[in-house]
Amino acid sequence: AINHPERVGRLVAISGSLRPNGIGDEAVAWLESASDDEFREITTRGMTWRPDWPTPSPAFYGRMRRLFATEPDISAADLQRIAAPTLVMGGDHDMVTLDHLIEQFQGIPGAQLSILPDTTHYLTSEQRALLHSQILHLLPARYPEAEGTAPATGPPRPPAPRPLDAPRHPPPAAP
Repeated sequence: AINHPERVGRLVAISGSLRPNGIGDEAVAWLESASDDEFREITTRGMTWRPDWPTPSPAFYGRMRRLFATEPDISAADLQRIAAPTLVMGGDHDMVTLDHLIEQFQGIPGAQLSILPDTTHYLTSEQRALLHSQILHLLPARYPEAEGTAPATGPPRPPAPRPLDAPRHPPPAAP
């Protein structure tokens, strides 16, 4: 959305941080002190691995931990370059701080903000129905065809998003 705005028709930013300090002090302390097993258990909570996907290696989790500690580094000027209709989302008990989510919301022109109640960083699994309704609420205002009526004019639209519970890949063909 920042480097290739022509490729992004709309954006939903869920529990993202702009800098490593976007997570609270308690989360930073935990990242620094957690064992590899604790880190793996917490970071995979709420994720569903398909049986045909490879199990992530311990090296994957090491890279993930380093990523959390050192990236990203998104500036206010970068946020201003996002042109796509954007919904910034987070949980009211998210490890990404509310101030950080508000900074994203205020920094992206025309963005909307949704904070889901009684929800942690794992809002995609904890509040799936509410998450879907909030995302779909954004789309009709900017994309009327999301409610079944196509716009009369305008640039070509990107394909409709895949439902969050749909498989990422088609099932393997029968032998």
